[in-house]
Amino acid sequence: MNRILLALLVASVGLNAWLAFSSIRVTPANAPVAAPDHQAKPAAAKEALASASAAEKTSADAARPFVWKNPGNSPEALRELAANLRAAGVPPAIVGRIIGETLRAQLFADIARLPHWQLMAPNKETRRRQSEAARELLRLQEEIAGPAGSPVKNLDPTQRRLDYGDLPDDKVTALLRIQRDYDDLRNDLFATMGGGIITREEADARRKEQEHLEKERLADVAAALTPEEFAEYERRQSPAAQRAQRSLRDLNLTEDAYLSLLALEKARDPYNNNFVGSLGTVTPEKLAYMDQVRATLGDAQANTYLKSADFNYGMVARFAEKYPAITPAQTYELYKLQGEAQAALRGPDGGGVRDIGKLQATMSDLNARLDKLVGPAAAEAYRKQGSGMVFSSFRPSSPPAATPPKG
Repeated sequence: MNRILLALLVASVGLNAWLAFSSIRVTPANAPVAAPDHQAKPAAAKEALASASAAEKTSADAARPFVWKNPGNSPEALRELAANLRAAGVPPAIVGRIIGETLRAQLFADIARLPHWQLMAPNKETRRRQSEAARELLRLQEEIAGPAGSPVKNLDPTQRRLDYGDLPDDKVTALLRIQRDYDDLRNDLFATMGGGIITREEADARRKEQEHLEKERLADVAAALTPEEFAEYERRQSPAAQRAQRSLRDLNLTEDAYLSLLALEKARDPYNNNFVGSLGTVTPEKLAYMDQVRATLGDAQANTYLKSADFNYGMVARFAEKYPAITPAQTYELYKLQGEAQAALRGPDGGGVRDIGKLQATMSDLNARLDKLVGPAAAEAYRKQGSGMVFSSFRPSSPPAATPPKG
C-alpha cells in the first residue's frame, strides 16, 4: 500500500511541475516587452462573438433543419419530402435513394401481402401487377427526384462498368429500357407455359418463341449502338458472354482465350435456348463443341469450364473428383460413355427398348468399358449414384456360384 501511495505522490508532483512549466512563456532576451493593453481583450472578444453569430446565421440560411415525417402516399407529399431533403443539404444521389425506397414500399405494399406461394410461383396476373408497379416506380422516382432518381444513376458503379463499359448515360438508359421491355415479354411467355413435364412439341414451341424474342431484343440493342459499341456489348452482355462468364469463376484466362470461348458459345447457342432439351443427350454437335473447348483450354482447364458450362458433364465431373486417380481426360471419356448408355436405352428412334437380348449385350459391353476406364471399385460406385445408375439397367446378372457336390 505504501508503494502505491508513494507512486501516486510522485505522479502528482510530476504533473504539477509539467503544468507549471507549460504555462511559462519563453521570451527571447532581445525581444521587446509589450505594455499591457487593457482595452484590446474586450474588443477582440466582441469581434470574435460577432463573427461567430454571423457564421451561425449563414449556416442556418444555407441548410434548413430537417425532421423526418411520414411522407404519406401522394406524389405531392413526396415532392415536398424531396425538396426538404435538398434544402437540408442532402446529396442528390441520397435523395434519389430515399425517394425510391419510399416509393417501392408504397407501390409494392399490396403485392407483398400476397401468400408466399403466390410470390414464389407468380401467375400471369401477379407478374402483370409486379411489372406495372416496377414501371410506375421508375417513372415517379425520376419525376420526383429528378435526374438523381433515374435508373442509370442508381446503378452500382462497379456493375455498370462491368455491364456497359464506357457507354454514356443516354445509351445506358436506352439499353435499360430495352431490357425492361423484353423482360416483361419474357415474363408473360413463361407465365403462360405452366410447369411440369413437357412434350417435345411444347419444348420446340418454347425454343422458337424464346429465339424470336431474343432476336428482336438484340436487333433493338444493335439499333441503339454503333457497330463498335454493339460488338463490345456482345462481349459483355450477350447470352453467350453470360454463359461463358458464369463458367469462368474458377479460371484465370487471357483475353484471347476468353474471346475464343465466346465464339464457341455463340456458335453453339446464340439465343440462349439451352434451357430446354433432353437431359443426358450427348449429340455429335455437343461433342464437337466440347472437343473445341478442350483444344482451346487443355484438358485440366476445359474440365473445370465444362463442369459449369454443361449440366450433365458437371454431374460426371463432380463424381470423378472423388477419385483422384481419374484424370480430366478420363472424365471426358466417362461423360461420352454415359451418353452412349443413355442413347442405348432410348433406342434408335427414341422410343425406348425394343430387343432385350441385344440391349443386354450392349450394356454388358458398356459396363466392361466402364470397369476398364475408371477401375472396378469406382465403376461400381458410379453405377449406384445419379445418372450412373443407367449402367445398372438391363445388366446381365452374374450366375450364382456353383455349389460343390456333397460326399
